[in-house]
Amino acid sequence: MLSFPILTDIYSSPIIAELCNVYPVSSPVVSIPKITIKAITKSYDGLTTTERTIPTSAQLVRANTIDINVAPGSAVNSFTAAVISADSFKMNRRYTLVTSVRVTETDAGTATHVWDTVVNIRPDNRSQILGEIKFNDSTSTETTLNLNGHVDYDSGNITISGIVSDGTPTSTFVFDYATVTLRFTPVSTMNGRTRVQIKTELTDLTIDENEDFLIDLTQETMQDYKSIFKIDVMRTLSEAIKRQVLLNKD
Repeated sequence: MLSFPILTDIYSSPIIAELCNVYPVSSPVVSIPKITIKAITKSYDGLTTTERTIPTSAQLVRANTIDINVAPGSAVNSFTAAVISADSFKMNRRYTLVTSVRVTETDAGTATHVWDTVVNIRPDNRSQILGEIKFNDSTSTETTLNLNGHVDYDSGNITISGIVSDGTPTSTFVFDYATVTLRFTPVSTMNGRTRVQIKTELTDLTIDENEDFLIDLTQETMQDYKSIFKIDVMRTLSEAIKRQVLLNKD
C-alpha cells in the first residue's frame, strides 16, 4: 500500500501539477498505480492448470500435494504412486511429511476399532522417519505407536514399520499404514511449475485542487514477494509511473 501525501492547503498547485497528466480535461487528474500479480500452476501430469491472484496468505503457490499410503513390510515408490517420471522430477525434501497413521484394534470381544491419528513427522538429516505417537484405545487407555522408516530420495522408495505398545492388555493392535504427503520439484519439464505474470495498471481520478481529498484504496494482505519470486515491487511501480509520464507528454 503506497500513500501520496498532497498538501493542498500549502503547496496545492505545484504538487498537483507534478502528479496530474496534461490531457485537455476540465479538472486535474491524479493517476494511482496498481500491480496485479497472477500465478498459473501446472499439475504434475500437465493436464490441469490452477490460476490464482496473489498475494494470498491462505495457500501456497505451488503444484498440488500427493498423498501416499505406506504399509509395513513393503517399499512404496513415490514416483510410481504419483504416476510421474523420475527423470522429470525429484522428491522435495522440505515437503516430505508423515501426516497421519492408522492402527486397528481388536478387543477381547473380537470387535474392531480403527484409530486414525494426525501427526507431523519430517524425515531427519539421515532420511530416517522416527516418531512416537500417543492415542487412546477403546477403553481410553493410552497407547503408543513407535514409528520407524526410511526415505530414499534418489529412487523414491519409502519404507515404514510400526510397533504398538501399552494399551489394553486384552486387545490386539495392528499398524495398518502411514500416510506420507509430499511434493515434487520439476527438473526437465514445465509440469509442476508456477508461471508468474505481473500486470501494472493506473487508475485515473478527477480531483479538485482547491479542496482536500482522501483516496481510499482496497487493502490487501502482502507477502514478501521479493524473496519468493524476486519481484521488486517498488521498482515495478516506479516503471509504471515513468511510462504514464511518457504517455502524458505525447
